[in-house]
Amino acid sequence: NVYGGSSADFVIRGGVLEKYNGAATEVVIPDSVKIIGDSAFQNCKGITSVVILDSVQEIGVRAFEYCGSLTSIAIAHSVRRIGSEAFEGCMALTSVTIPDSVQKISDGVFEGCSSLTSIVVPDSVKRIMSGAFAGCKALTSVTLPDSLGKIEDYLFSGCYSLTAIKIPESVNKIGDYAFGHCTSLTSI
Repeated sequence: NVYGGSSADFVIRGGVLEKYNGAATEVVIPDSVKIIGDSAFQNCKGITSVVILDSVQEIGVRAFEYCGSLTSIAIAHSVRRIGSEAFEGCMALTSVTIPDSVQKISDGVFEGCSSLTSIVVPDSVKRIMSGAFAGCKALTSVTLPDSLGKIEDYLFSGCYSLTAIKIPESVNKIGDYAFGHCTSLTSI
């Protein structure tokens, strides 16, 4: 049950994409995939873009970690879960659209995405876990959902370019170092 032709670009077992072995810079996830497995694309430094089709329901832990050339990713509205550190260290990633099917953003999902300039978190999201946007040095604009109850520890720590943020009225707690080292922050 291995797909991708003679080069076996995709290793897929039971609907889980376990590993990508290809050399393409632009990747479209096969429609037989329901889960992008843990570390499936980890350290694939040549990939510049990924299209995730409507068949995918889950993105695993560290799935795209350290894909240093990844500039864009299209996440389908079928995706319900994005695992911890899924896009950590994707230093070329400039923008991400999180679909409204996602209810939780896990720990460190976009940590160290140093080119990420803006992000809109949909109202479907109830929790954004610790350090999700830590080290996003270029982040200037964030829209948080009205459904959010807490700003977790280290959430925006090291976001040096963040100048202003609107905290929703639903938030009843701000965690430790949530805005640590946000040296450009002038308005909350």
